Amino acid sequence: LIRLQELIKAPSRYNIKIKIRQLPSGNKDARPLLKEMKKGKEFYVIFDCSHETAAEILKQILSMGMMTEYYHYFFTTLDLFALDLEPYRYSGVNMTGFRLLNIENPQVSSVIEKWSMERLQAPPKPETGLLDGMMTARWDGLTGRITFNKTDGLRKDFDLDIISLKEEGTEKIGVWNSYSGLNMTDSNKDRSTNITDSLANRTLIVTTILEDPYVMYKKSDKPLYGNDRFEGYCLDLLKELSNILGFIYEVKLVSDGKYGAQNDKGEWNGMVKELIDHKADLAVAPLTITYVREKVIDFSKPFMTLGISILYRKPNGTNPGVFSFLNPLSPDIWMYVLLACLGVSCVLFVIAR
Repeated sequence: LIRLQELIKAPSRYNIKIKIRQLPSGNKDARPLLKEMKKGKEFYVIFDCSHETAAEILKQILSMGMMTEYYHYFFTTLDLFALDLEPYRYSGVNMTGFRLLNIENPQVSSVIEKWSMERLQAPPKPETGLLDGMMTARWDGLTGRITFNKTDGLRKDFDLDIISLKEEGTEKIGVWNSYSGLNMTDSNKDRSTNITDSLANRTLIVTTILEDPYVMYKKSDKPLYGNDRFEGYCLDLLKELSNILGFIYEVKLVSDGKYGAQNDKGEWNGMVKELIDHKADLAVAPLTITYVREKVIDFSKPFMTLGISILYRKPNGTNPGVFSFLNPLSPDIWMYVLLACLGVSCVLFVIAR
């Protein structure tokens, strides 16, 4: 809890909720905790553990079907890059961690290749003064300039690489240090490109609803199956998107036949519920964009407008009269103006006498 005290203070500064779960000491079976997270629809998880425990947790996450693009995992261990992440590269999961070694440095790459553990030596005795010497020494190592804080012995003035798991492997997306803070190097262009590429060859579950002429049953003398059962504008739009982005889709009608509304308890139904529960990846239908729906799901650019507008009666034009110049002010105002003129005239007359 001491390590995560800044994170625990976050709810008081930001509008977020944090749940803390602790794995019993010596127990690496995190499946009961993962089951609670899956049931509670908790998709943003921070793991504060060693890299050995992280390796076991990743295997358990994969076995429980939680290694999908809906989940965001953040690991505090500095050795995440050293784990075998090959089984998770193409899952679409959002995985982020830290890395102290800059593997882009040629010196670091050379040492990693030649690293050997053939000649292990016993650790020095406490009275040798090695610890005191390290506290005062400064040198350049594989992780940059190495200096220690004399009060607690912790390292200071270092850079941390922010890494993320991509299909090509772990990729550096930012840098953090104590001077300039966090600096993300992953551009918006790169992120949009990754999103487009991630849809290629993926199978998406599409929920929709019967509504002429957007989605209709196709009339045929032969029995039809799968996506061939439907036709309409939404199906044509979905087919065109599939050709452009390269994904495969499976169309399913919404189970309760509703678009999606929220009840008094805050629960949703219809296509909106299927999107929230991740039973469907996409909804293609004449679904109206409303404020309450936008708070729980994301909408694309609208492909249709209803043309709703306000109608009002246009006043009939009349010819201006002789006294139409009096219309801007009410009769009371004109009377007050006239009385003011008379009053000023009387005062000036008295002063002139």
